[in-house]
Amino acid sequence: MKNKATIKTLLMLCAIAATAAAHADNNGNITTLTASTLKPKVGEAVTITVGGSLTAGKKCHIYGGTVSPYKDLGLLSSLPGQVATTFTFNAPGPQFIHVYPGTEDVDNVCTQSGPGFVKVDVGAAGGNITAVKASTLTPKVGEPVTITLEGTLDPGKKCHIAGGAVSPYKDLGLISAIPGPVSTTFTFDTPGPRYIHVYPGTTDPDNLCTQTGTGSVKVDVGGPGGNISGLTASTLSPKVGEAVTITLAGTINPGSKCHIYGGIAPNFKDLGLISGFAGPIATTFTFNAPGPQYIHVYPGTEDAANICTQTGASSVKVEVAAAPVRMTIPALQMAPPVRMSPSTPIIQTAPKTPK
Repeated sequence: MKNKATIKTLLMLCAIAATAAAHADNNGNITTLTASTLKPKVGEAVTITVGGSLTAGKKCHIYGGTVSPYKDLGLLSSLPGQVATTFTFNAPGPQFIHVYPGTEDVDNVCTQSGPGFVKVDVGAAGGNITAVKASTLTPKVGEPVTITLEGTLDPGKKCHIAGGAVSPYKDLGLISAIPGPVSTTFTFDTPGPRYIHVYPGTTDPDNLCTQTGTGSVKVDVGGPGGNISGLTASTLSPKVGEAVTITLAGTINPGSKCHIYGGIAPNFKDLGLISGFAGPIATTFTFNAPGPQYIHVYPGTEDAANICTQTGASSVKVEVAAAPVRMTIPALQMAPPVRMSPSTPIIQTAPKTPK
């Protein structure tokens, strides 16, 4: 009995589907969905126009929405035709509006040969930030940097922004003009590459903005003293015990000095202040063993008033040679010639008589 009931149900569903298909063929077909705007703002109503064809005297029952579960959108009595329901969004970003024919109302079923949705890019009601620009890309330590935002702001609207140079970032308040500067300025206490971040917040729904550009700008912070760009040794092949001097190249800012450190690893030390790069630094370096060695010179960070940056190498390699060996050869002492006494008679040897 159970199998018979199941078969009966299947036959009924097939009949309904067949009837719906027959009605769909007769009623019409949806081929396109068109939104009144593809870039609505948060809260802005979007209308959908359905394109296609509808048999005279027939209707098409449609369903859809922006979020599942979708709902009954009523009957269309003409194609092209506009859906009575409008659609709004409460958050920026890409969104989809779905419209499709249902099958429950067998007398008003249509087919759909085109897409069953349309994509829209929802923008915030406040406006949009397209670029973040700094007043200088090479600030010095302690120098304030101002940020200007570029983009658009809708009439009468404001944009709530957040950001900073170091996480955690903070609330930077409201801006009422784009392009326009951010009221907060940013400073750095150490040299090197840094990033300033500015982006729209999401906690103030009345003052939301979108951001289609980069949310940060990179700055290269320089020391107040200047910059060391090069490092040169008086010789690259010193002998053991030979003094090597180091000359630095770069720039010193007017009225400033640069505090440097360095030496031969691991014995680095304070090398004092320099006020220019006209000659070698005061400290000289010697080696007590042959082989490859490195002399390091770099700016320190402890003396905040005399910090320099260093864009060149911080060390120079030298090949130390052994000192020449000196051999001492003692002077040879020659004995005086032996002189024979004049009183010594000369021995005369008589010739032998042959036998």
